[in-house]
Amino acid sequence: MTGAGNGAEFEVFEVWRRDDNGNRFLMARHPDRASADAAVAAMEAGVQHKQLYYVVEQSRTEDLVRRSTSSA
Repeated sequence: MTGAGNGAEFEVFEVWRRDDNGNRFLMARHPDRASADAAVAAMEAGVQHKQLYYVVEQSRTEDLVRRSTSSA
């Protein structure tokens, strides 16, 4: 749960990948930072590519707003 006053219901942690051409892809969503970090570590442990994996913290309400505006 997030702190009071920011309007967010709860947080999600997104795992993103950026390839060597600068394209970004959402790989997964996790309920906590630890599982998102573990997913990044597992992806980075495989075959080495010119890709960057990283975690972005999103509030669930921000995610819902982002989805509704992108589908309009």
